[in-house]
This record gives sequence, structure tokens and C-alpha cells, in this order.
Amino acid sequence: AVGVGMIVEAVLNKMGIDNSLTQASKYICALFVVVGHNYPVFFGFKGGKGVATAVGIFSVCCPIAIIIGLAVFIALAVITRIVSISSLCATVTVVVFTAIFYNRDASIIPQIALSVAMGALVFIKHADNIKRLLKGEEKISLVGLGYVGMPIAVAFAKKVKVVGYDLNKQKIESNRIEFK
Repeated sequence: AVGVGMIVEAVLNKMGIDNSLTQASKYICALFVVVGHNYPVFFGFKGGKGVATAVGIFSVCCPIAIIIGLAVFIALAVITRIVSISSLCATVTVVVFTAIFYNRDASIIPQIALSVAMGALVFIKHADNIKRLLKGEEKISLVGLGYVGMPIAVAFAKKVKVVGYDLNKQKIESNRIEFK
């Protein structure tokens, strides 16, 4: 999905788009790439959440915003261990930093509209995750059940469902715990 977004943006950039009208068309095409990923006709309109495709698009059209957004995602994923929270916060970060670091050679309006529309799509596709987060029912996945991962798993498991992964099968079996 990241590759598709990058390819679309790179091809549109190579077409030599230089005026505001065609620049807006480029952003509209990019938006429809995300819409097509989220709601694919061939899969009964059931697709992904658009995050990876948007990352590909923004990595070409606003790389600074995506670098900052990825830093926010990684930091929050490490701290919270909840991918949906990390994705949503990174989405807001990318939208904000796209407004700050927009392409000065083109009109700001299509760029802001694209980032806001893609951000809205990400939030729409994460609606179920947001509901589970608000109810305290979102599942947390931890990779690594060592000295850091296990205490985090135990702390979170008191409030939400936690799934732990580790390459060492012995750790998994010895740490199998049920909280009620």
C-alpha cells in the first residue's frame, strides 16, 4: 500500500505539473488512491484503513511531514503499545505539518484539502477502534515478553485485553496469564 501511494505521487510529479489547476488534479488523484484502497470494488468495498497508502503519498508530496508523523507513530507505539492511537496521532501530526511544510511551488489550498480529507478518511476507518478505546476494550499487542514487555503487559492487562508475542516459545508458555 505504501508503494502504491509512492508510485502514484512519483508518476504525477514526473508529469511536469506546474499550474494550480493541474496541481489540484494531482491531489484529487492521490485522494482517490486512498479511497480505492479503503473501499475496493473487487472486495465488496471492504479494504484497509488507508494509513499505509497515505504514508506513501505523503512521503513523496510532503516528506518532512511524514518523517515527523512516523517519529510520532514510533514514539507512541513504543510508549502506549496501541497501534490505533499511534496511527491517529500520527495522522493529525501529518495533517498539521503538511500545512506548515507545504510545497511552496503550488497552491496551499489543494495540499491542505488533501491532507485534511485523507486524515478524515483515516479517522472514519478507525471509528471502531476509537469506540473500543473510549470503552477501554481495545486490544493491546506486545512484541517481546522480556524484562520490559512483561511488566507492561501485566499493567495493561488489568484494564484491557493484551496479546503478547515473543520468538522464545518458552517465555510465552511460562508467562501465560489470564486476568479477570
